[in-house]
Amino acid sequence: MKLHEVISYSNYRDELLSLVDNALHDTVASIGEIFYQQYSNQKLISYDDFYLFLDKTLLRILKNNIIKKFRYFTKHILNMELADTLEIQFSKNLTVPGQASNTEILLNIDLLDAILENLKNSITQELFNQNDFDETNTIHNIQRAYKTIKSIKFKSPIYKISNSVAKLIYVFIHELVHMQQDLKQNKQSKEYRSYLTNDQQIFNKAIDSIMSGKRDKNDLKLYLSSPQEISAYANEAVLYILHELIEDNINYASIEDIKFYLKRLSIFIKNGNFMKEEYYSSIMANYASYFDKTNYSEYKIFKRFYKLVGKLLLNYRDNLKQLLDKKQELQ
Repeated sequence: MKLHEVISYSNYRDELLSLVDNALHDTVASIGEIFYQQYSNQKLISYDDFYLFLDKTLLRILKNNIIKKFRYFTKHILNMELADTLEIQFSKNLTVPGQASNTEILLNIDLLDAILENLKNSITQELFNQNDFDETNTIHNIQRAYKTIKSIKFKSPIYKISNSVAKLIYVFIHELVHMQQDLKQNKQSKEYRSYLTNDQQIFNKAIDSIMSGKRDKNDLKLYLSSPQEISAYANEAVLYILHELIEDNINYASIEDIKFYLKRLSIFIKNGNFMKEEYYSSIMANYASYFDKTNYSEYKIFKRFYKLVGKLLLNYRDNLKQLLDKKQELQ
């Protein structure tokens, strides 16, 4: 496979889950401090005012904490010489989940919506559980409410992975693959997608159309056929498969759980289930829908995609074996 097509970042799923988990904890801790600073001199706060406070404050803090963790991870993984130029931001203006070029990754701010709702609900529910809200849905003891917020354990650690956190990580890894591709091509003094020799203008127009929010099937087929996107979508597809097969953050799993997951994943790979439509993850089903597998040229493209998915699954399985060996040695 040419042009850095085999980039295996799906192996970092569990490390990223831990980093997002840390970002959530840091966010809740910060909210407690800001809440106390803002309301310590008040005698009471209504439920509506408190929820409005969370709405205004949580997004800013969570966004900054996740960016900080993702920047740390990216600089560590890519060993970036130009680390000072690295930009990771959330954007309101994207029409796609994410976008990357050279040393910049943009993530759609909508990826945080469900995570924010979960955080708000967790915080308010804990205040109700501890009777910090009275029968009129009012907080009268600000000091007590502050202590409740500080004591919240937001799924620590993330054993059962929420769909919203998983989706954020899928998109980030997809864009990280593109950043790696760009950096390697730049070192070779090549322009982005410079390997294209035929119909390059048509291809570039298709990309521009997609980035503007249009969804023409022929444009998408051209886009998904490129080695750059095959690699990025293969990593994303593997993450969807792992989400179905391995519910836990493997870093916190017991030896018995790891054995179970290793056996389940090995059987899945051995049976070639990732190539069977009945086992397609949503991302694979969507990818496959753009190609006519009775057309040999299009079939070859899709075959290259699912062969890469298989290779990345084998990489994750091998890492799982190594983790199991290490844990058994420590027993």
